[in-house]
Amino acid sequence: MESERLEYFRKLLQERLEEILGEADKTRNDMTGVTAPFPDPTDRATLETDRNFTLRIRDRERKLISKIREALERIDAGTYGYCELCAGSQLPCQFPYQLSILSFNFRLSLDHHTS
Repeated sequence: MESERLEYFRKLLQERLEEILGEADKTRNDMTGVTAPFPDPTDRATLETDRNFTLRIRDRERKLISKIREALERIDAGTYGYCELCAGSQLPCQFPYQLSILSFNFRLSLDHHTS
């Protein structure tokens, strides 16, 4: 893959990684803060439901972090943009739009994604 494309995806992945890690720090700080006791059990239940929802989101992002780091490692190794199952055939890419959203998952050819 061309160096211009690699740098574009590296920057995109690093920005997303920093965003996720920043949100994780914010969540940790919010959840470790002192909360006043709630006189109403319904208010307490609402808070716990909101916290559980936030933790589910952070758990999904935790899994995404490992995929982003793997993609960054593939960029460094020079294997990013090549199919892992086709013995290194280059993946088609309409730079820069086609894979901007899921750039961390850019690892299999279309034939292997659909099978």
